[in-house]
Amino acid sequence: MDITINLGDLPTALHQAGLAGLYLVLSKLQQFNGQLFSWKLEKDSVTLQGKCSDQEALEWLLSHTYQLDNEGLIKIPILGYLTRDERVNFHQGMTGTLIFHPLVVKSSRGIVTATLEIDEKVLEFKYKALDYYPHQDLSSLKAFDQKGNFKPSIKIAGWLYPGGSELHVALSGKTKLEESPEGLITLAFAPIVCSYYKIRSRLKQDKYLWALVIPEVEDLEQFTQTKLEAGSQTVKFDDYYASGISDASLRELTRLAGEKAIGSLTIKACEVWAFGSRPWSKQIVITAKQRVEINQNLRRLYWLCDRYLKGGIKVGKNGTFIAVSFGRELATESLTKGQPWYANLYPVLSLSSDYFEALLYERRLLQQMKEVTIEKGYVSPNATLFCDGITWIYKQLCYQAFSSTSGKPNYDRVRQDLQMSIRSVKTKQQFVRWLTELVSKPTNRNNPFWQEIDLGEFHQWAVKNWEECLSLAALAVLTYKNPWKVERTRNILLAKDITPPKDEQKFQLSESKNNSEESDNFTDEDEEDEGEDLTQVAPMSTDI
Repeated sequence: MDITINLGDLPTALHQAGLAGLYLVLSKLQQFNGQLFSWKLEKDSVTLQGKCSDQEALEWLLSHTYQLDNEGLIKIPILGYLTRDERVNFHQGMTGTLIFHPLVVKSSRGIVTATLEIDEKVLEFKYKALDYYPHQDLSSLKAFDQKGNFKPSIKIAGWLYPGGSELHVALSGKTKLEESPEGLITLAFAPIVCSYYKIRSRLKQDKYLWALVIPEVEDLEQFTQTKLEAGSQTVKFDDYYASGISDASLRELTRLAGEKAIGSLTIKACEVWAFGSRPWSKQIVITAKQRVEINQNLRRLYWLCDRYLKGGIKVGKNGTFIAVSFGRELATESLTKGQPWYANLYPVLSLSSDYFEALLYERRLLQQMKEVTIEKGYVSPNATLFCDGITWIYKQLCYQAFSSTSGKPNYDRVRQDLQMSIRSVKTKQQFVRWLTELVSKPTNRNNPFWQEIDLGEFHQWAVKNWEECLSLAALAVLTYKNPWKVERTRNILLAKDITPPKDEQKFQLSESKNNSEESDNFTDEDEEDEGEDLTQVAPMSTDI
């Protein structure tokens, strides 16, 4: 055996991550260096040398890397001690992405039901207990000749490189990917340094079921140090569920970064591959790929998403379940495109009112996210003015409904009318007409938030950024809270010597009764049946 693999020679991020995986394995097995074969580790290359055959060397490495525990869960001893929930997450991730096909694994026990206790809550999950999986020896690839040396070109399967399986049987295998020995070795060790996230997306549903996150490695030594830091080996249960692939990628980059400054980050970018199904087939395939690069601004905004647009373990009337935030999905999708976190609201809400209703369950979270991003300067002054102005208009429309009836005001009708008017706008010209009609109503004139500014310049900005303004209008409706009850906007109004009307207290009480804010921003509607091979949720039980 005499092989040198250079990081810069590898064709894809998955290959490069695989070389980092090989480096990690060899660094942990340093006490055996020189016994069967020897190796040399540098920050950009790995060299393997020895008198043993290629087959003996690779099988020895694989036997120390890929194992199974007595529960049939994948075990990676090289990563050090992992808690049971971390091992479950890794197992579910690999079986949900790389080795999901039943023909590539052996399982005499089949689907097994087990439980986890997280934060004193018991969750039930189902997984496929394995007796064997192909990464343990790569024997199905027939990579060696009779002397145990690598063949010069080796046909690979989809479990080694997703999408690398034969596409058209009629072409007699001509579409099947082939790899060099160096490529095969790196791909074999990629799974241990990648991360796996269960995706629960409202927008993509079955199209996004799993995310495989591949780190872009530039320095093998630094990456290995980061990966082996306490808590960085694999994804913890609290981070396991992501709202989308953008959420998964930002979560992984933030997790690996920890508290380090951007300039000292080991991993600054990653690729994320979404695995899901198509309407015409139940087979799991790659449905999307995305590259995300972290920067200081993006990381800070994601920290706010993580804090204010929370999911987590919830207890509902049907038991304990895992909830994810729909608002977080929309926010992270916008952030990875370099847009304001709220930019996806108008395009998504214009598709269906069901999305709007789903976001109403999170209105308190969204309202907190709106206020903190305004306070920290992540929302531009003009955008803040526009959102505050629409909030005031909404308040005036509600006040009109309150003043015009002696019974219970129909605030839902006010919200729905404003919501539908936003959805109806499709062009810049329609936006100008919509805004003109909205502000020209008698109750909406003399908007205090739009006083003492250059209205002509502000109007030009709004027209130029009309789609963002519609998202801001949707945000104002979704997060509506009487401006007199929000400290920031109340201070603005008081600074302008504006005082509430005499019956404002009764009006606020009427609003509160109609728009009561739930103590829990998720309902049992968030609970889903995820299938046999995915983490399940179960009612609390004292018998477990």
